[in-house]
Amino acid sequence: MMFRQTWIHPDDRRYQLIFWRSSPAEPLLVYELCTNTYGLRSSPFISNRCLHQIAYDSMVNRGVTSHDDAIGSISNPVPFEKLSRAARLLIKNSYVDDLNGGADNLQDALELRDELISITSSAGYELRKWSSNVPQLLRGLPTDYLETPRQFDGLDEGSLSKVLGIQWNPVSDCFTYAVNLPSDGKVTRPNILSLVARLYDPLGWICPVIFRMKLLLQTLLGGSDGQRKVDWDSPAPLEIIQQWQELISDLPKLQQVTIPRCLKPEFNVTRYTLHGFSDGSSLGYSAAVFIRAEGSDGRGLVRLLLAKSRVAPLRTKLTIPKMELNGARLLTVLLNHVATSMKDNVKFQEVTAWCDSTIVLAWLRTPPHRLQVFEGNRVSDIISSKLNITWRHVPSEMNCSDVGTRGCSAAELISHDLWWSPQWLSQPPDTWPKNYLEFPSELLPGLRSMAKVVNVGILDSEFNLLERFSSFDKLVNVTAYVLRFVHNCKNKASQISGEVTVSERRNAIRCLIRYVQAAHYGEEFLMLKSGKPIKSCLRRLNLFIDSNNLLRVGGRTRAADLSYDARHPILLPREVGLQGPEEGKGSYTEMQ
Repeated sequence: MMFRQTWIHPDDRRYQLIFWRSSPAEPLLVYELCTNTYGLRSSPFISNRCLHQIAYDSMVNRGVTSHDDAIGSISNPVPFEKLSRAARLLIKNSYVDDLNGGADNLQDALELRDELISITSSAGYELRKWSSNVPQLLRGLPTDYLETPRQFDGLDEGSLSKVLGIQWNPVSDCFTYAVNLPSDGKVTRPNILSLVARLYDPLGWICPVIFRMKLLLQTLLGGSDGQRKVDWDSPAPLEIIQQWQELISDLPKLQQVTIPRCLKPEFNVTRYTLHGFSDGSSLGYSAAVFIRAEGSDGRGLVRLLLAKSRVAPLRTKLTIPKMELNGARLLTVLLNHVATSMKDNVKFQEVTAWCDSTIVLAWLRTPPHRLQVFEGNRVSDIISSKLNITWRHVPSEMNCSDVGTRGCSAAELISHDLWWSPQWLSQPPDTWPKNYLEFPSELLPGLRSMAKVVNVGILDSEFNLLERFSSFDKLVNVTAYVLRFVHNCKNKASQISGEVTVSERRNAIRCLIRYVQAAHYGEEFLMLKSGKPIKSCLRRLNLFIDSNNLLRVGGRTRAADLSYDARHPILLPREVGLQGPEEGKGSYTEMQ
């Protein structure tokens, strides 16, 4: 009834209109809804906003803050630590229309109860469905305000309550599970999916059992090698039917599972620590988080807080180390979630993550940029956690999350002490696993290939092409073949093949001349190209650039009765570095 107790501002009620008539004979009437309405996306926020507002308004009555500050409390709130316990409870522990809280002793609980009733009644809200593990806290409340008035008369069905969808027995102060098996015995994909959805397990306490059910569902989707996909309403193969019937016949035993609600032990706690376990297999990966309350003697009480498991993806086949890395990332997410959710109630002195994969631990010690994309992205997510997480190795037989990667039956889970509370973790820290053989870095998979760059100083960096061949003829032939290759790449329709022709040799010689001139007369060449006079000693040669882009000598010989090459010889240096037999030198002289 919380929504109906929340009034909407008159200016906004025009957005909540409905048509109504008492009978088909009457005309349609338009009604304006004045209260918060079910089904609107804004309704849950409005209700929670009202709870927060009355929590801050209660501080006005106490004189802690002014009325103006309370009105703008969401944008400029009173410091959380200055709020009363009841106000903090309304802000942090309210979930839609459910409110959960407690106290260390009966007197504090009674004061908290009375203050909550006072704050909520000031806004017209009435707290109902009261339930507690202490009978004295419920005395004095109207009978119709209690969820189960006779909850302390015995452990019957009527004494059970629900906290955010989880079944709770106030008498034993333990959480339990209710299992309702389907009446339809057909083993099909929709029936399996329906039963998996019925097992409400938000904290993952029974995720190993659900994991096995998901594996069977994945098998129907063609998840196993050689397994054909089963249609939506088609019956499963006989082998799957037998496995499914064995599994669901064991499910009622989940009602024997009892998880203590209280995490505070009877002894004096010196510190709280958070421990997480991750694991992976070819079937999936899992993570589990435990709280450890330590006493003065080093021993501790260990309780399971939160767990999750995921089946392996169908489309992408991942190696086991990659699945274990996925489990490590999932564990990091769970540890951050638990630490954030409990920061106002418990201060964790240490956060430790346990993993049995030496490869994953080696990846976590490797900079992400040195890993391949898959490994690097996940390692980056893990090491960027806001928590100061210490990663340690645990032997596989001591890993609590191992069962979450294989699945188990309900009977196996009930007696699985390593899952509910690992005894070795209750012992003093000096008895925990310490030494392990690190994975060799040179054999570590998933590393990115790294290129090594070496800088070498060279005294003479000029590359002399003419010195690489023993004769000028070889140099010309090689150059001609290179030019032919370039021509064939650019002209697919007119390919050249066969022996090198005279014209190809001539073009090769011109190319070599241009190479030599560019190396020795580059400045003069640029001056002539830009139309500027040459400033070097070569200016008296009256140099010019011919049609083949070659430097030639001008001067008075241009009118002589000689050939063009004789009147305007090509400019070449005295020594071009060509060394070889005499026949090679003759060819070079011929080129000149």
